[in-house]
Amino acid sequence: MDQLYVVARFKIHPNRSAEFEAAVADCVAGARSAEPGTLAYDWFLSEDRSEALVLEAYRGSESVFEHMKNSGARIPKLLECAHSSAEGLGAPSAELRGRLGGRIGFVPRFLGLDAPTLGDSGSGADITTVARFRVHPGKMQEFKEGVAAGLEVVVDKDPGTTAYEWFLDEPAGQFTVIEKYRDMDSLMAHSKNVGHLVRGLMQCADLSAEIGVKGPASSLAALARLPMKRYAFFQGL
Repeated sequence: MDQLYVVARFKIHPNRSAEFEAAVADCVAGARSAEPGTLAYDWFLSEDRSEALVLEAYRGSESVFEHMKNSGARIPKLLECAHSSAEGLGAPSAELRGRLGGRIGFVPRFLGLDAPTLGDSGSGADITTVARFRVHPGKMQEFKEGVAAGLEVVVDKDPGTTAYEWFLDEPAGQFTVIEKYRDMDSLMAHSKNVGHLVRGLMQCADLSAEIGVKGPASSLAALARLPMKRYAFFQGL
């Protein structure tokens, strides 16, 4: 699996949200017009529009280089308006690691679907989650087995789950998972199918999670009971 992912977060400076959103729109337009290797570039805003969550997916390291070259003149405007952080997921080339110079660290893939799809499904209501599990001491093997069992369920029973990508920072004892669902029904079906496994995982780790929703505001409101930070879709490919 050569795909690479970047999850970026922005905390927008007070009174700079309009400038920030204009800069985001410019970045998305640039990626749409000149980056065929960028598979996903989805920007989500928190309900008070003070924070942004970005999910980026690339065909491989060369596509990241293409994005860096194309967006290089646009990124400074974003950084004028917000504090940022980013994490990489996947196995970049040595050249890309060198070019990044440690600014973004990458965590290797543990397992996932054979052909994950993070782009627009066309449903008009895609749902994306990014979750981190910090595994309790002595529970790593049990957690790994639970993750593997979850993947089997997704493959067998969850056609609406289009991405289920797990990455493991073993020295830190932390998993990151990116999940993508075609719509709310797909998310609910997945939750029902893997609920017993998730309960087991939660006995082995501490969880923090974010969810981004593309669709009407009612879709976001419907997720209020979930223990996740919620974001609404703003711009994307």
